[in-house]
Amino acid sequence: MTGHLETRVDITTGDEFGELGDAFNTMADKLVALQEDVKRQERQAMFGRVATGLVHDLLHPIQNVGNSTRLLLREEVDAETRADCGRIIDRELAIIRRFLDDLRNVVKPKPVERFAMDINAAVVLSRFFAARKNWLSICCHFFCLRCWGRISRR
Repeated sequence: MTGHLETRVDITTGDEFGELGDAFNTMADKLVALQEDVKRQERQAMFGRVATGLVHDLLHPIQNVGNSTRLLLREEVDAETRADCGRIIDRELAIIRRFLDDLRNVVKPKPVERFAMDINAAVVLSRFFAARKNWLSICCHFFCLRCWGRISRR
């Protein structure tokens, strides 16, 4: 919604205009409260969708681990079935671990990736393009190890 809902009128005439001003201020207060309520409901709905997705993605591997564990507790289970159950449990726990790692990484900022670069080739290419189009200026920053200062050249 647009508008200046924080704006209020100050009419103290005691007549119909004063009543109209009071009604306007009351209406603006109610609109602000309604907007805040809608925002709160939208946030709750979003968190509900996220929670539903998390439950869905975690429930299946957890059920598989539970079923395999119950099967392992039976006495009549042979060695091959026990090994299969162990592999299923390991696989499902790995899925849960990956899921939780991915979830943790969603909120973690990605570090800047550094890479090696042939600065001589970059300067040659930059000068080539600058000479042809005259649209590129080169600004180099060098870090002086002796004085721990930054030296700039244009």
